[in-house]
Amino acid sequence: MITEALIAMFFGFIKLIMPTYHGTFGLPDNFIDMFQSILESVRWFLPLNVLVPMFLVSVGIDIFHITWKIILRIKSFIPTMGG
Repeated sequence: MITEALIAMFFGFIKLIMPTYHGTFGLPDNFIDMFQSILESVRWFLPLNVLVPMFLVSVGIDIFHITWKIILRIKSFIPTMGG
């Protein structure tokens, strides 16, 4: 339900700005509706309850590495602790 609301909100914003670019790109009138229906149908086949925790663990490890490298860089500038 929350995912559908977020998708609807995102595409609602795109529908607001789409008429200004309609003549430039030459997209069909129902392009946004077609793309939204494709995303909603793909959502049923993706195991989000498995993919989201894996993504969060990956992001957490990256944040840890970045934080650790910043700490080591700051430590290297301290005269008695540098390496």
